[in-house]
Amino acid sequence: MKELKIDFGCGSDKKSKEHIGIDKFKGKQVDLICDIEKENLPIPNDCVDEIYTESALEHINDIDKVMKEFERVLKVEGRLEIIVPYFRNHLMIQPYHKLNFNWSSFDYFQEKRDDATLQAKESLLLIKKEFIFERMNFFGLVNWVAEKNPNVYERWFGVFFSARYLRFVLIKTKNVKTNE
Repeated sequence: MKELKIDFGCGSDKKSKEHIGIDKFKGKQVDLICDIEKENLPIPNDCVDEIYTESALEHINDIDKVMKEFERVLKVEGRLEIIVPYFRNHLMIQPYHKLNFNWSSFDYFQEKRDDATLQAKESLLLIKKEFIFERMNFFGLVNWVAEKNPNVYERWFGVFFSARYLRFVLIKTKNVKTNE
């Protein structure tokens, strides 16, 4: 059976031909127009193998609704890959960007959290996060610091040597009942 892959917020640059391009606006690569903040994705529960979204979530008002919708349509073991501008990067300073993202933005979905009650209700698990740099900084020193100790990088280096993007990868670990 062919995998179902979505590129959410694809605009005019879809990840691949295998992906279904979903966006709020018409575009060359858009296969399905959907304003996810006003309506659910027209996709059944638990059927998507992969959701890819790059430079789209910073335009969203209600990230909780969007994450719940991603969770609803993903299969168990489905993959969600999120790429967003790093909050200290000059790309973030746009009037239409509504959310800022840093290293800890998706820590809510980590396996070990203080709030075990909320975690039990969630089915998305953060498995990877990384900084994406435009180029190597000081022969890779800044990249190395960011990789080895992200908190030191954000506190001391991120202001001067900003990453361009952050990449988060989550997987769906179980089905969760929805109120639909």
